[in-house]
Amino acid sequence: MYADGHYCIRDKKYVYTDNEGKKRLTQYAREHMDECCLVFEYKYEKMVVSSADGAMRKSMTSSKKCIYTDKLGESLVTEEGLQMRKKIELQMEERAVTIKNFNQMTVDLMKQKNITVEGLAEKTGLSEETIKNMRNNPLKKVAIEAVIAVSIAMGLSAQTAEAYIESAPNKLLETVDMNLYRYAMIAWSELSVAEVNRRLIQCGAAPLTNLIKGYNEDIFVKTC
Repeated sequence: MYADGHYCIRDKKYVYTDNEGKKRLTQYAREHMDECCLVFEYKYEKMVVSSADGAMRKSMTSSKKCIYTDKLGESLVTEEGLQMRKKIELQMEERAVTIKNFNQMTVDLMKQKNITVEGLAEKTGLSEETIKNMRNNPLKKVAIEAVIAVSIAMGLSAQTAEAYIESAPNKLLETVDMNLYRYAMIAWSELSVAEVNRRLIQCGAAPLTNLIKGYNEDIFVKTC
């Protein structure tokens, strides 16, 4: 708990409540802070140091970086925490390209995801020509289903996928199928395009592409 400007172990040995109901450190806690309180080590980057009247002074313009440690000096940073930080960094990189037009966004996102035209064609079931048009031909209107398939295949975050699809020449309409596509981008984003397409068929919706897990690509269509 927070008491007297310190984060202290919640124990009556270290913390008590005064007459005003405020949490206070015990005398023992004050004499043994390394035992019961969090220790913060401040490190300064690009620090400007000057000397005045024999005293060293730090510039107010310097930036500081807090490093949080336990009482043994061990860092509180975890591998799970670092993975989450990396995930946020990648999402920021994705969002940085969403201010560009659809073709440039396709190029930049493919570059960030380190995926080739051939690789994306294989993951989506789209032709290489379609993907090249998405990259280079602003006059070519690409089906919104193809754009969604590319978003899923590249594993875009929900925010990036929304911006990417919004920039596409064709838009999502208010139909049942297209609302299922919206759902797929959120709920099934970790699946492959082939798996998403199979689930769409199971929901009575048209698949995004002809790449369908468990089906031969040339026999799945039944016309009436």
